[in-house]
Parts: sequence; structure tokens; C-alpha cells
Amino acid sequence: MEYDQRDPGESRLNDNLASIAEGIFDCLGNAFPVCCWSDEFHYFPQIIPPQGVWTGWDNFKPGKIAEVSAHLSSSERAIGLISQKTEDEEILADAETLKRMARTLREQLVEVRFHETQPTFHLTVMCTALAASLGDSDRRAWSIRAETLPTFLGQAQEVLIDMPRLFRDLGLEMIRDIAAWLHSLAMEQNELDPVFSALERFGDFLKNARTRGDFLLPPEIVERIIREHLGCGVGSDDLRHAITEEIAETGGIMKEAGETLFPGAGWREAIRKIPVPDVSAGGLPAMYRKEAENLLGHCLARGIVPEDLSETSPLRVSPLPLYLRAIRVASAYSFTPANPSQKGTFYIVPPEGPWNDNREELAEYRMLTAHETYPGHHLLDAWRWHHVSVLRRPVENPLFYEGWACFAEELMRETGYFSGPADILLLAKRRYRRAIRGLVDLDLQTGKLSRRAAAQLLVEGGFPADAAASVVPKYALRPGYQVCYTFGLRRFLDLYRRYGTADAKGFVEGVLSGGEIGFDLLGKSLRRRFGQS
Repeated sequence: MEYDQRDPGESRLNDNLASIAEGIFDCLGNAFPVCCWSDEFHYFPQIIPPQGVWTGWDNFKPGKIAEVSAHLSSSERAIGLISQKTEDEEILADAETLKRMARTLREQLVEVRFHETQPTFHLTVMCTALAASLGDSDRRAWSIRAETLPTFLGQAQEVLIDMPRLFRDLGLEMIRDIAAWLHSLAMEQNELDPVFSALERFGDFLKNARTRGDFLLPPEIVERIIREHLGCGVGSDDLRHAITEEIAETGGIMKEAGETLFPGAGWREAIRKIPVPDVSAGGLPAMYRKEAENLLGHCLARGIVPEDLSETSPLRVSPLPLYLRAIRVASAYSFTPANPSQKGTFYIVPPEGPWNDNREELAEYRMLTAHETYPGHHLLDAWRWHHVSVLRRPVENPLFYEGWACFAEELMRETGYFSGPADILLLAKRRYRRAIRGLVDLDLQTGKLSRRAAAQLLVEGGFPADAAASVVPKYALRPGYQVCYTFGLRRFLDLYRRYGTADAKGFVEGVLSGGEIGFDLLGKSLRRRFGQS
């Protein structure tokens, strides 16, 4: 974004801020090239490496962590001075967004210390790097990664000094998934041998490692993650109140819509009776691709998406690859901005995926597509990488990111794409289940629920028993993340009722043009845009 006709003092502040940001991105990109290249690691900024530069593995050794932490701390102070001096709202938004990112990542590295407790984190870095190298036609990138992988996993063994037993077991489970992915690759055995060997040694280390029984973070750190790192701005008590309100509200909507559809059936039975789509000869990808095209047409007709979006940021629909199944358990979206025309990919879980409850999930395919593509994740990421301030562009905010995609489904209801009792029932069901997940996550992290009780609560909310037992341990790896869907949605709905009901196009543009900023900054921006005090 260009700043024209700026006061000389503000121009100097802007130049200083750009210099500080460049230093932060250089520091992080050099220390953590894989985490910063991928969109898999939401606390890290997405940094595009220079064209043709092949970067190495991430360095989580104590000395490097201390060096990065010192740089981030110094940058936070310098940015804070700029925030205090500037009267330019755009500079302030850049400064506050960068400062929050730097502080959050520093506290994650130094206080949460995920790299010291979670073998799954290092294995995710490994999968992400190896998968990226498959795009190199002459296999040089794979060769470099494979040869240097033993050093990276050896480093992981050095830094994993405080593993909860639960996290160790999840690491062993993930190794089995990764091995299945590697066996599926059409590669020569000599290309795979170094990777299998390094992975086997890492598995042996995990089997024999000393572990601890407890996996919970200290309560004060959990509160900070919820309030500041995820961007909720409230504590766990207020958050729990909002989530229980959502459960009650959506439960009422489901009851009413279910009764309209199938009188006397009850909403659970009504959901099971909703017809599922016939999968065409092209299979699930073709069905989802067609739905994305329909959504795009609807959004274009209402000015919600830029007219050139499908050209500047094409969308690809693909089954979830095996390496991602080792990381994720459901459909997903990925956008890695390697170049201006980089595709975004909507990854779908095929029927043989991890959940056997495919019939019920398939009924929601239209809502899922809106969530992941238009006007959800794909629109958000494409807009961010083409139309947002270059200093804010690399920064993601979990509450904003997940909240917007959930709001996208409701926006399609607001603008008439979803209508009728079946659509209303399915939309409410998706909101209800996300709220249940958020409550489970929150109560698990704060010690109110045991793992068994957490899984039972998911089952009572309608989740299959095997899925509930599998997913609860994974929630423990990313404290609080599940609350972002419900709380982020409610924040966006609040803003939409204030500013968007008469101007959906202006609301979408006003929200997305600022990047993934905090909701405090977003509220101020929308008040200015719509001329409200």
C-alpha cells in the first residue's frame, strides 16, 4: 500500500518501521525457513524467500532461540515508540500488527516452548519441507533435504527435553503416518533410504525418551494465549460464556429448523435424513470444484470478490495428500505465496478419510466449500497477498483467519445463497459443533475436563466416538485454537450487524483490506469507513 502526501515526520516513521520489519523478517526467515515459508505454522509470519535461494532447516537450538528472542524484544520496543509517535492510522495498524506478532512468537518460543515438548512439531516441519521439495523436477531439492534430515532430527532430539507422554505418543503415531506417505511416493529406494533411516532413529529416540505425565501449561500462560496470542482480548471465563451462549443459540435454531423439515423427528434425526448429493463421474473433486464456481458467481454478482480474483489467484481442488493426513484430520485450505499467481488449494478428505461418518459430513459440502474457498479462506488469503499493506501481508491472526471463514458461511446465508430449512439446519449444526469443540479445548486446557470426559462431551455433541477419541489429544498440541472458530465468528457477526447489513460489499472490502489485524484495530477502521463514532 502506498502512502502519498505524508507529513515528513510520518514518512520517517514509516521508513523506520519498514526497516525494523525487514530486520524481523530477515531474522525469522534465516532462523526458521520452513516455518516461515509455509502457512502451516500460524504464529510465524509467511516470508517469501528470494527467488532461487535454497534455504536449510529450522534451528531451534537454545542459542538460536535466545538470539531470535533478543531481536524480537528489541524490535518490540522500537515499534512501540513508533506507535506512540504516529498519528497516521495506517502506520499505527502496521506497527501494532507487527508488534503483536513479534511479542506472540517470542513468548511462544520462550514460555510455551512447543519445540521442547512436541515431537509432532518437528515432524510437521520435516513433512512440510520434504513435500515442498517434491516440486523440484531434477530432485536436487529432495536430495539436499534427505541428506541433511538426520542433522535436523538430531537437533530435535537435543531440544526435546520436556516431553509429556501424550505428546511423545502422538509423535510415534505420526511417524507411522509419515512412513505410509513415504511408501506411497513414486521414488527410487535410494532416494528414500536416508529419510527412512533418519525417521527410524528418531522413532527409537522417542520410544526410549524420558517423559512426564502432565501436559497442561501453567494457567497464566493459557490465559495469555487466549487473550493475546490468539487475539480473543478476553479471559477464559468470558470466552466460556460466549461459547455456551453459542451452543444454546444454535441448539435452538437446529430444533426449529429440524421440526420444519421433519416434524417430530428431532434435530439429530433430521440431520441424518437430509439427502446427500450424488457424486458425479468426476468424483468428489469435481463436485467441490463446481460448487466453488457457483459460489464465485454468486459473490461476483454481489461485488463481494474482486472481478479478477480467479485470474490473479486461481483455485485448485485436490484430495488431501498422505503427508497432510499425518498433520490434519479434516478438509483444509493452503495458500503459499511463492509468486503473484500462486494457486490456493482446497484439500478435501475423500470417503476413506479418518472419519466414518461420511454421509452426514457430505451433506454439508456446500457450506464447507464456502468456508474454504469463496468467500472464505481463499478470498481472505488472495486479498491479503494482493491488496494489503506489505508490512501486514505476512502476518496471520488465528482468530481473524478462522473467524472469517466461519463468517463466510453466514454471509452466504445473509446474501441469499443458502436458504431454506435444510441449509439453516446444516449451518447451525456446523456452528454448534465448532462451539462444542471450542468448549472441549478450553476446558481441557484449563483442567476442567479430563481427556476421557472431553471425548465424551464431543460424542454427546454428535461426533463419532472414534473421531472424538482421536482428536482430543491433538487439541492439546495447540492450546485454545478451537475457540477461534466460534469466538471469531461471533466477533464478525457483531461487526456485520453494525456495519454490513446494508452494504455487504463495502463491509467485505473494509474488513479484508486491512489484513489480519486485531479486532480492536478492525473496529476502529470500520467506524472510520462507515462514518460512525
